[in-house]
Amino acid sequence: MQTDVLIVGAGPVGLVLAIALGQKGVRCTLVEKKDAPEFLPKMERCNARTMEIFRRMGIADKIRAAGLDA
Repeated sequence: MQTDVLIVGAGPVGLVLAIALGQKGVRCTLVEKKDAPEFLPKMERCNARTMEIFRRMGIADKIRAAGLDA
């Protein structure tokens, strides 16, 4: 398997990094030691700066739609 970047960990940072690199055309491989997602989400709240980054990445609407109402 050929990859430019190996990302270890599929938490919020690893997932966002994989999306950002993929949008730039960088081949990346994301590995996670757990074989299934955790039941409870790790990202309980999202600050304005994070949403700004998500908007630039073009995924803010999807993130907002998948979240729970405050």
